[in-house]
Amino acid sequence: MFKKAIKKNLNYTRPLFTGERLFHEEKVNSGISSFIILNDEGYILTCKHVAEQIILAQELENKYKSFLKEGKENKSLIKKYGYKENEIVQIKNIFMNCFENGVLEKILFHNNYDLALIKFTNFKSVGTDDFPVFTDKDIESGESICKLGFPWPVYDCFQFNSKTNEIEIKDSASFETPAFPIDGMITRTISDENGCEFAFETTTPGLKGQSGGPVFNTDGDILGIQSATTSLDLMFDIETNVIRNNKEVHASEKQFINLGVVISSKAIMKFLDDNHVKYNKK
Repeated sequence: MFKKAIKKNLNYTRPLFTGERLFHEEKVNSGISSFIILNDEGYILTCKHVAEQIILAQELENKYKSFLKEGKENKSLIKKYGYKENEIVQIKNIFMNCFENGVLEKILFHNNYDLALIKFTNFKSVGTDDFPVFTDKDIESGESICKLGFPWPVYDCFQFNSKTNEIEIKDSASFETPAFPIDGMITRTISDENGCEFAFETTTPGLKGQSGGPVFNTDGDILGIQSATTSLDLMFDIETNVIRNNKEVHASEKQFINLGVVISSKAIMKFLDDNHVKYNKK
Protein backbone atom coordinates (compact mmCIF):
# COMPACT_ATOMS: atom_id res chain seq x y z
CA MET A 1 0.00 0.00 0.00
CA PHE A 2 2.86 2.41 0.81
CA LYS A 3 5.47 1.01 -1.59
CA LYS A 4 5.49 3.99 -3.98
CA ALA A 5 5.00 6.52 -1.18
CA ILE A 6 8.03 5.21 0.74
CA LYS A 7 10.19 5.32 -2.36
CA LYS A 8 9.08 8.91 -2.98
CA ASN A 9 9.84 10.05 0.57
CA LEU A 10 13.26 8.40 0.58
CA ASN A 11 14.28 11.00 -2.02
CA TYR A 12 14.39 13.78 0.60
CA THR A 13 14.42 12.08 4.01
CA ARG A 14 17.90 11.97 5.52
CA PRO A 15 19.66 10.91 8.75
CA LEU A 16 21.45 13.22 11.13
CA PHE A 17 24.44 11.36 12.59
CA THR A 18 25.44 12.36 16.12
CA GLY A 19 28.62 11.34 17.93
CA GLU A 20 28.75 11.95 21.69
CA ARG A 21 31.67 11.61 24.08
CA LEU A 22 31.46 11.50 27.87
CA PHE A 23 33.87 13.19 30.27
CA HIS A 24 37.07 11.10 30.75
CA GLU A 25 35.92 8.68 28.03
CA GLU A 26 37.47 8.14 24.59
CA LYS A 27 34.64 6.04 23.21
CA VAL A 28 32.29 7.95 20.93
CA ASN A 29 28.67 6.86 21.22
CA SER A 30 26.60 7.02 18.03
CA GLY A 31 23.14 8.55 17.87
CA ILE A 32 20.75 9.31 15.04
CA SER A 33 17.67 11.33 14.11
CA SER A 34 15.90 12.37 10.91
CA PHE A 35 15.20 15.43 8.80
CA ILE A 36 13.58 16.45 5.50
CA ILE A 37 15.23 18.45 2.71
CA LEU A 38 12.62 21.14 1.98
CA ASN A 39 13.92 22.92 -1.10
CA ASP A 40 16.95 23.85 -3.18
CA GLU A 41 17.53 27.06 -1.20
CA GLY A 42 19.30 25.36 1.71
CA TYR A 43 16.43 24.63 4.10
CA ILE A 44 15.76 21.45 6.03
CA LEU A 45 12.90 20.68 8.40
CA THR A 46 13.16 18.71 11.63
CA CYS A 47 11.97 18.73 15.24
CA LYS A 48 12.94 21.44 17.67
CA HIS A 49 14.37 18.88 20.10
CA VAL A 50 16.61 17.58 17.31
CA ALA A 51 17.84 21.04 16.27
CA GLU A 52 18.54 21.96 19.89
CA GLN A 53 21.32 19.37 19.81
CA ILE A 54 23.08 21.51 17.20
CA ILE A 55 23.08 24.49 19.56
CA LEU A 56 24.13 22.28 22.46
CA ALA A 57 27.04 20.86 20.45
CA GLN A 58 28.53 24.33 19.95
CA GLU A 59 28.00 25.30 23.59
CA LEU A 60 29.70 22.12 24.80
CA GLU A 61 32.58 22.60 22.35
CA ASN A 62 33.20 26.18 23.50
CA LYS A 63 33.11 25.12 27.15
CA TYR A 64 35.48 22.18 26.58
CA LYS A 65 37.97 24.28 24.64
CA SER A 66 38.04 26.82 27.48
CA PHE A 67 38.57 23.97 29.93
CA LEU A 68 41.55 22.67 27.95
CA LYS A 69 43.11 26.13 27.60
CA GLU A 70 43.27 26.65 31.35
CA GLY A 71 46.10 24.18 31.72
CA LYS A 72 46.62 20.83 33.39
CA GLU A 73 43.48 19.11 34.55
CA ASN A 74 42.94 19.02 38.31
CA LYS A 75 40.07 18.74 40.79
CA SER A 76 39.63 22.49 41.19
CA LEU A 77 39.48 23.01 37.42
CA ILE A 78 36.96 20.19 37.03
CA LYS A 79 34.87 21.71 39.82
CA LYS A 80 35.06 25.15 38.22
CA TYR A 81 33.59 23.82 34.97
CA GLY A 82 31.18 21.52 36.74
CA TYR A 83 32.23 18.39 34.88
CA LYS A 84 31.07 15.05 36.23
CA GLU A 85 31.60 11.46 35.20
CA ASN A 86 29.10 10.23 32.57
CA GLU A 87 28.43 13.82 31.45
CA ILE A 88 28.50 14.65 27.75
CA VAL A 89 31.42 16.96 26.92
CA GLN A 90 31.48 16.82 23.12
CA ILE A 91 28.94 16.33 20.33
CA LYS A 92 29.62 16.15 16.60
CA ASN A 93 26.79 16.20 14.06
CA ILE A 94 26.75 15.25 10.38
CA PHE A 95 23.82 16.15 8.13
CA MET A 96 23.96 13.37 5.57
CA ASN A 97 23.56 13.89 1.82
CA CYS A 98 21.76 17.23 1.83
CA PHE A 99 23.77 20.36 0.99
CA GLU A 100 27.34 19.49 -0.03
CA ASN A 101 29.97 21.55 1.81
CA GLY A 102 27.23 23.85 3.07
CA VAL A 103 27.76 26.16 6.02
CA LEU A 104 25.06 26.29 8.70
CA GLU A 105 23.68 29.82 8.52
CA LYS A 106 20.81 29.87 11.02
CA ILE A 107 18.30 27.80 12.98
CA LEU A 108 14.70 28.94 13.37
CA PHE A 109 12.62 27.48 16.21
CA HIS A 110 8.84 27.48 16.45
CA ASN A 111 7.75 29.36 19.56
CA ASN A 112 5.34 26.68 20.78
CA TYR A 113 5.63 23.50 18.74
CA ASP A 114 8.35 20.89 18.24
CA LEU A 115 9.46 22.34 14.90
CA ALA A 116 12.70 23.81 13.58
CA LEU A 117 14.12 25.05 10.30
CA ILE A 118 17.84 24.82 9.60
CA LYS A 119 19.34 26.93 6.81
CA PHE A 120 22.58 26.17 4.98
CA THR A 121 24.47 28.51 2.68
CA ASN A 122 27.43 28.40 0.27
CA PHE A 123 26.69 24.78 -0.70
CA LYS A 124 27.97 23.23 -3.92
CA SER A 125 25.01 20.99 -4.67
CA VAL A 126 21.73 19.65 -3.29
CA GLY A 127 21.38 15.97 -2.41
CA THR A 128 18.06 15.62 -4.26
CA ASP A 129 16.04 17.13 -7.08
CA ASP A 130 12.74 15.88 -5.62
CA PHE A 131 11.17 17.70 -2.67
CA PRO A 132 8.24 16.96 -0.32
CA VAL A 133 4.66 17.93 -1.05
CA PHE A 134 2.60 19.08 1.94
CA THR A 135 -1.17 18.85 2.12
CA ASP A 136 -3.45 20.96 4.31
CA LYS A 137 -6.46 18.68 4.07
CA ASP A 138 -8.31 17.94 7.27
CA ILE A 139 -7.02 15.07 9.38
CA GLU A 140 -9.48 12.23 9.91
CA SER A 141 -9.47 9.37 12.40
CA GLY A 142 -8.91 6.01 10.71
CA GLU A 143 -6.76 7.36 7.87
CA SER A 144 -3.78 5.14 7.07
CA ILE A 145 -0.36 6.71 7.51
CA CYS A 146 3.28 5.71 7.22
CA LYS A 147 6.31 7.06 9.10
CA LEU A 148 9.81 7.05 7.73
CA GLY A 149 13.10 7.73 9.47
CA PHE A 150 16.37 6.31 10.70
CA PRO A 151 15.88 4.60 14.07
CA TRP A 152 19.10 2.56 14.23
CA PRO A 153 22.60 4.11 14.19
CA VAL A 154 24.42 1.15 12.66
CA TYR A 155 26.90 3.40 10.85
CA ASP A 156 30.52 3.49 12.05
CA CYS A 157 32.20 6.81 11.31
CA PHE A 158 33.23 8.57 14.55
CA GLN A 159 36.37 8.29 16.65
CA PHE A 160 38.11 10.40 19.30
CA ASN A 161 41.53 11.83 18.57
CA SER A 162 43.31 12.14 21.93
CA LYS A 163 46.04 14.33 20.40
CA THR A 164 43.66 17.00 19.16
CA ASN A 165 40.92 16.31 21.74
CA GLU A 166 38.39 16.23 18.91
CA ILE A 167 35.71 13.87 17.66
CA GLU A 168 36.66 13.15 14.06
CA ILE A 169 35.69 11.01 11.08
CA LYS A 170 37.49 7.69 10.72
CA ASP A 171 39.59 7.03 7.64
CA SER A 172 37.64 3.76 7.26
CA ALA A 173 34.27 5.38 8.01
CA SER A 174 31.06 3.59 7.07
CA PHE A 175 28.02 5.84 6.58
CA GLU A 176 25.48 3.14 5.79
CA THR A 177 22.41 3.05 8.02
CA PRO A 178 18.94 1.71 7.26
CA ALA A 179 15.80 3.77 6.77
CA PHE A 180 12.78 2.14 8.38
CA PRO A 181 9.07 2.65 7.61
CA ILE A 182 6.29 1.89 10.07
CA ASP A 183 2.59 2.09 9.23
CA GLY A 184 -0.52 2.74 11.30
CA MET A 185 -3.54 5.01 11.34
CA ILE A 186 -4.63 8.31 12.81
CA THR A 187 -6.55 8.04 16.08
CA ARG A 188 -7.34 11.64 17.00
CA THR A 189 -6.20 15.24 16.69
CA ILE A 190 -4.30 17.16 19.38
CA SER A 191 -4.92 20.81 20.27
CA ASP A 192 -2.75 23.34 22.09
CA GLU A 193 -3.76 25.35 25.16
CA ASN A 194 -5.59 27.82 22.92
CA GLY A 195 -7.68 25.10 21.29
CA CYS A 196 -5.79 25.15 17.98
CA GLU A 197 -5.17 21.77 16.36
CA PHE A 198 -1.45 21.39 15.72
CA ALA A 199 -0.78 17.65 15.89
CA PHE A 200 -2.36 14.24 15.69
CA GLU A 201 -1.96 10.86 17.36
CA THR A 202 -1.19 7.57 15.62
CA THR A 203 -1.71 3.95 16.59
CA THR A 204 2.00 3.25 16.13
CA PRO A 205 4.81 4.96 18.04
CA GLY A 206 7.66 6.84 16.49
CA LEU A 207 10.79 4.79 16.96
CA LYS A 208 13.76 6.48 18.58
CA GLY A 209 15.67 8.17 15.76
CA GLN A 210 12.60 8.77 13.59
CA SER A 211 12.02 12.20 15.14
CA GLY A 212 11.96 14.77 12.36
CA GLY A 213 11.05 12.21 9.72
CA PRO A 214 7.97 12.48 7.48
CA VAL A 215 4.53 11.04 8.12
CA PHE A 216 2.64 10.61 4.86
CA ASN A 217 -0.42 9.13 3.17
CA THR A 218 -0.58 6.45 0.49
CA ASP A 219 0.12 9.07 -2.21
CA GLY A 220 3.31 10.11 -0.43
CA ASP A 221 1.98 13.55 0.51
CA ILE A 222 3.31 14.88 3.83
CA LEU A 223 0.75 14.94 6.65
CA GLY A 224 3.28 15.91 9.32
CA ILE A 225 6.57 14.96 10.98
CA GLN A 226 7.15 12.53 13.83
CA SER A 227 7.66 14.39 17.11
CA ALA A 228 7.20 12.17 20.16
CA THR A 229 5.87 8.92 21.58
CA THR A 230 3.45 8.72 24.48
CA SER A 231 2.79 5.68 26.65
CA LEU A 232 -0.74 5.27 28.01
CA ASP A 233 -1.52 2.92 30.88
CA LEU A 234 -3.89 0.14 29.79
CA MET A 235 -4.43 -0.88 33.43
CA PHE A 236 -4.19 -4.55 32.43
CA ASP A 237 -1.86 -5.50 35.28
CA ILE A 238 -1.03 -9.18 35.38
CA GLU A 239 0.01 -11.23 38.41
CA THR A 240 -0.07 -14.96 37.68
CA ASN A 241 1.88 -18.20 37.65
CA VAL A 242 2.86 -19.68 34.29
CA ILE A 243 4.77 -22.74 33.08
CA ARG A 244 8.20 -22.07 31.55
CA ASN A 245 10.58 -24.92 30.70
CA ASN A 246 8.32 -27.32 32.61
CA LYS A 247 8.55 -25.20 35.76
CA GLU A 248 5.99 -22.97 37.38
CA VAL A 249 7.23 -19.36 37.65
CA HIS A 250 5.60 -16.13 38.72
CA ALA A 251 4.87 -13.52 36.02
CA SER A 252 4.17 -9.86 36.71
CA GLU A 253 3.47 -7.29 33.99
CA LYS A 254 2.05 -3.78 33.72
CA GLN A 255 0.81 -3.09 30.20
CA PHE A 256 1.03 0.18 28.27
CA ILE A 257 0.24 1.21 24.71
CA ASN A 258 2.80 3.32 22.84
CA LEU A 259 1.32 5.94 20.50
CA GLY A 260 2.90 8.43 18.14
CA VAL A 261 2.56 12.23 18.23
CA VAL A 262 2.90 13.95 14.86
CA ILE A 263 3.14 17.70 14.23
CA SER A 264 0.58 18.29 11.48
CA SER A 265 1.29 19.65 8.01
CA LYS A 266 -1.05 22.59 8.67
CA ALA A 267 1.12 23.73 11.59
CA ILE A 268 4.26 23.11 9.53
CA MET A 269 2.98 25.06 6.52
CA LYS A 270 2.08 28.06 8.66
CA PHE A 271 5.56 27.93 10.20
CA LEU A 272 7.11 27.87 6.72
CA ASP A 273 4.87 30.69 5.48
CA ASP A 274 5.66 32.84 8.52
CA ASN A 275 9.37 32.47 7.74
CA HIS A 276 8.95 32.92 3.95
CA VAL A 277 10.36 29.49 3.16
CA LYS A 278 9.61 27.94 -0.24
CA TYR A 279 7.87 24.55 -0.28
CA ASN A 280 5.55 22.43 -2.41
CA LYS A 281 1.87 22.36 -1.54
CA LYS A 282 -0.91 20.11 -2.86
